[in-house]
Amino acid sequence: MPDNRNHANRRRVAIAATHALLITAFAVMTGNAQTSEPATSAATSAAAGAVTAAAAIAPAHILRADRLIPLRFEETLVSGVNAPGSLFRMQVTDDIMVDDQVVIPAGTVAFGEVIDSQKAGMLGKAGVLVLSARYVHLDRRDIRLHSALGAAGASNTAALVVPFLRGKDATIEQGTRVVVRTANDESF
Repeated sequence: MPDNRNHANRRRVAIAATHALLITAFAVMTGNAQTSEPATSAATSAAAGAVTAAAAIAPAHILRADRLIPLRFEETLVSGVNAPGSLFRMQVTDDIMVDDQVVIPAGTVAFGEVIDSQKAGMLGKAGVLVLSARYVHLDRRDIRLHSALGAAGASNTAALVVPFLRGKDATIEQGTRVVVRTANDESF
């Protein structure tokens, strides 16, 4: 997760540097500067340098919430086999771009969680598999995702129920592609 305190500190530095530059520029323009011309130029240059440094620290690219992220399952999941609460791996399939810059490269690992898993039952009851994409893991931080993924096995019920007829387990095959969304704005 991004460090919100660090982001807030960078923002304060940028605001303070901008204020210093504006005050110095106003003093020079109105003739209220109380220092000699070389000192005023030095103060203006220093303030401009502080603003430039603050701008370099400020995030340049923001990946907005609800941005679509294409993923591919890296393993096969089966109802009744994969237990609720267990994690599974996926992979980002395409580069995610913001302002013509790659912020999440293709191949980045993503993780999901099994929410519900019910094995196929007797009398044609289908298996159930409910999944949720949780996060993309990128450079020691996790980019939260939100989704609702799932599958249901085939039901073998008919007008005439045959005893011991078994339904099908829900299965999501390795390589299956899905699209999920980012949960929050993320700065890069």
